[in-house]
Amino acid sequence: MSGVALGAVAGIGFGLFQVVNRRVNAVADVYVATFGLMAVSTAVLVAISALTEDPARLGGAPPSALLAFASAGFVHFFLGWTFLGLSQQRLGAARTGALMGSMPLIGALLAIVLLGEALTLRTLVALVVVVAGVVAISLRPRGAPGGPTTVSLPGLGFGLATALCWSLSPVLIRVGLDRFGSPILGVTIGIATTTLVYGVAVAAVRRRRAGMPEPAPPGLLLLAGTLVALSIWAQWSAFQIAPIGVVLAVLQLSVPVVAVVSPLVSHDPLERGGVLLWVGLVCVVSGALTFLLGG
Repeated sequence: MSGVALGAVAGIGFGLFQVVNRRVNAVADVYVATFGLMAVSTAVLVAISALTEDPARLGGAPPSALLAFASAGFVHFFLGWTFLGLSQQRLGAARTGALMGSMPLIGALLAIVLLGEALTLRTLVALVVVVAGVVAISLRPRGAPGGPTTVSLPGLGFGLATALCWSLSPVLIRVGLDRFGSPILGVTIGIATTTLVYGVAVAAVRRRRAGMPEPAPPGLLLLAGTLVALSIWAQWSAFQIAPIGVVLAVLQLSVPVVAVVSPLVSHDPLERGGVLLWVGLVCVVSGALTFLLGG
């Protein structure tokens, strides 16, 4: 399977994961649920690694590769997810989602500067189309009012910091995979390290909070953790063999998946949209198809 196709599979998987994860966070403590999600994902990836690779290979991995994998996990999950939550608190999910649409362009620029990747005119145009589609979907009129009505400069900063983290982590992934070419072992190292750090942070926060947090539903947590684990595996495999900007662009297929599937499983009027939704869907899908059909 090509890198672009793997990225598309990951994007669709991430979209389905977001739909399930919204139901998890609707009934459970967000921080504890996130730790549970990461723990399940780690367990799934460890199992896949044991079945598909020889874990003893890690003994011969260069320390620089292991450091790159651990750093990628920390930047993407710990920093990225933290900044995402802070931005959504101040800007709302829609405006934060629009800022996330800048990832393909930021990632492509970082790949050019740090890795020397080429960017053709066709690729640039397709990237811009995808970004425009994500922004249109994120900022579409909603069925009911909600979220902040003013723009918060700290919120903008946190949103852009999230986009930067999620654009920088692929560069770290590529560096690690260039030195130790096993995406499944690499992603397992990355998420396991982050799960450990996140668990320590959650435990420290819980000591300062009164009462026991609401646990996540085990079935939904297992489904969400499995979806995100498989999607991350496909994502890391895609970064190994395809340009970073292109992979980040097809990963945006998660946006239309969420926009289409969420109204089918939720009665929340905030999930509905109008003309901008369909314009955005066309832009994202057409941009992704440009990469898929172009090889």
